[in-house]
Amino acid sequence: MSGSRGEGLRFILGRAGSGKTHLCLREVAETIIAEGEEGYPLILLVPEQATYQMERALLARLPAGGTARARVLSFRRLAYHVLNQGGGAARPAIGELGKRLVLQAILLRSAPALTVYRSAARKAGFVDHLARTFAELRAHRLGPDELGTIADELEREATGEAFNDPDLRLAAKLRELARLLAAFEEHLAGRFSDPDRHLERAVEGLPAATELRGACVWVDGFIG
Repeated sequence: MSGSRGEGLRFILGRAGSGKTHLCLREVAETIIAEGEEGYPLILLVPEQATYQMERALLARLPAGGTARARVLSFRRLAYHVLNQGGGAARPAIGELGKRLVLQAILLRSAPALTVYRSAARKAGFVDHLARTFAELRAHRLGPDELGTIADELEREATGEAFNDPDLRLAAKLRELARLLAAFEEHLAGRFSDPDRHLERAVEGLPAATELRGACVWVDGFIG
């Protein structure tokens, strides 16, 4: 967590119930009380489900009962603000149902070329599994190119035959995942935005987010 200006990165450690959240709220409130509404932005990042509760807790600490300087945001909401400044939020986001319909169509179209996932692609629930896998890959900023690079490294290090070498089997899975993910991204390109990529795109857009320039940020409430 970042404390007052000029302190850089600061970690506040302690077991649950030791007052870490209260400290964050107190520091934000004290900064506003001492400096007023003018100055660098103050941002409190918390989990999505905690934003309303934390916003109320912060406002209760302010004499005026309100502030335009401080914002209580989730990472997803912060990403929306960044993308909105750069025009990246203009395209509609594809919903979970839409994502699964697109993946189902891609699987049907790609079925003849699949080897590793040919039988799995016909099973109930595989589309849901694929959607979750893509979301997890994007959370770690792994796209088709990165998956291909990992597959290349596995193949170079493999020492056995294709049928009994786990590295070669994993490489084959990664290549098929890369092809399916590339087809999914190609379908969305220019038409929809993928919510799973909002944070990744927000990182790229941060330098242009003038409203957040010089911000002091507190991060609280996350367990992972």
